[in-house]
Amino acid sequence: MLVRAKFRYTHNFPFIVIVGILSSMANALWGILISIAVTRNGNFALTSEAMIVGLLIVPLLIVLYNRAKPNFSFYPIMAGIFFGISNALLLSIFNYRNSVIIYSLIAPTIIVFVAIQVIIKKKRIHEKSLIGLVFGGVVAGTGFILLSVANINIYAISAYDILLSLLLILLYGISGFLLTETGLRSKDTSTSLLTVDIFEGIAILPFMLFSAHVYVFSGLTYALLAGIIVALGTYASFAGFRTLQKSSNMVSYSSIIYILTESDILFLALIYEIFVHALSVYTIFGILLIAGSIWYMSKKSDEAFAIEQVSGQ
Repeated sequence: MLVRAKFRYTHNFPFIVIVGILSSMANALWGILISIAVTRNGNFALTSEAMIVGLLIVPLLIVLYNRAKPNFSFYPIMAGIFFGISNALLLSIFNYRNSVIIYSLIAPTIIVFVAIQVIIKKKRIHEKSLIGLVFGGVVAGTGFILLSVANINIYAISAYDILLSLLLILLYGISGFLLTETGLRSKDTSTSLLTVDIFEGIAILPFMLFSAHVYVFSGLTYALLAGIIVALGTYASFAGFRTLQKSSNMVSYSSIIYILTESDILFLALIYEIFVHALSVYTIFGILLIAGSIWYMSKKSDEAFAIEQVSGQ
């Protein structure tokens, strides 16, 4: 069975990495397009709702074609609500000077994600895998922090920036966990994502009261496109989650997908530093730490799988 375990590892891991990278690239494009949309429109809540329309297009068409029903269960509903609140808060500061600072500072959400994984799934995680998961999450989080430091002026950070960033790190960490659980439990990707998107749109509606009461169409095309792109990225991540259902390496591999998905700041940093100025030491070390954490978590996951197979004989 060791041979079988080895085959499963070498077969799944490259696919998991590809899925995570595709999701990360989609998130990076989302960040660029949505910032343009908010800047041109001025109404962050209206821009957010336009993005939701983009998110809805693909799953809605598939659900209608299959005559399926939305998955109104706990995880997709809560994922939609938390993502709606998180995205609305993030977009609300995109018109301000400190939007780049906060967008960079919220990168290490992996720490919150891993903490929730450990707290909720502790009994399902092998002891050696638990240590590897926590260590990998801390190393990845450190890598994201280094990337953040490399791309902002730390002297320009205010107490408001720090507080809002900590709140968003918490909210996005919870959102990511809920979306991951949705993917790991889902029997139909489109019905689950449709539910997530519907409740994300509902959660954003109250923010209309706090947004600029200017309703124009300027910039909304960018928001619509951003929604479509990130929806396709989410479909890619769900393809990875579906392969992990009932798998012994579910927790660590789903965490790897999340780490890679949240690496959009890495792509943005590389684009900025390659075309604007030379790579900094912080960026290089950040990339190495993130890559190292992913390798370490995959290695520990492989070991846990092999141990479980042998003990089952």
